[in-house]
Amino acid sequence: MADELKDLNSQVALIEEQRLAIKRNKRDQLRTEKKLSMYASVTKVIPKIDDSVKTSGYMVDRDKRIIEKFEFDTDKRADYETCNSIWEIIKRK
Repeated sequence: MADELKDLNSQVALIEEQRLAIKRNKRDQLRTEKKLSMYASVTKVIPKIDDSVKTSGYMVDRDKRIIEKFEFDTDKRADYETCNSIWEIIKRK
């Protein structure tokens, strides 16, 4: 009986730990979405973050209509050059 109680307490602790991890994950995801929204508002750039090989995204206007898509191959350009190219796109808009 004591072993069963110990096992149940262990399971409860594990479930509570998982619940807190899910809660933290949702909070972090919401924070990331808010940051992305803020960056898009300031720079008018919405990055495409699901491609680790290329730096890409979209330039948008106030009504969130796509103006221009951009894409840079990270293997063929230095990070500095990519950054400068994105700033040049921002300056044109």
